Amino acid sequence: MNAITHIRDSNEMLLVLLGAFALFGHDWLAATAGKTVAAVVGIALIVLAGIGIRDDIQDLLATEAPA
Repeated sequence: MNAITHIRDSNEMLLVLLGAFALFGHDWLAATAGKTVAAVVGIALIVLAGIGIRDDIQDLLATEAPA
C-alpha cells in the first residue's frame, strides 16, 4: 500500500463532503446563516481534512519505518 492510496482511502468521505460543501453548501449556508458562518464551516472542514491527512501520513511513516 502506498501513501497516496492510504490517504485517499481513509479520508475519501471527508474530502467528498468538503467538495460538496464548496460546490453547493457554501452559497446556501451563506444565504441562510450569513457569510461568516459559511466561512467558519468551510475552514473547519478544511482543517479536519488536513488533520486527517497529517495523522494518516504519521501512521503510515510509523508502520513503514525500518526497525
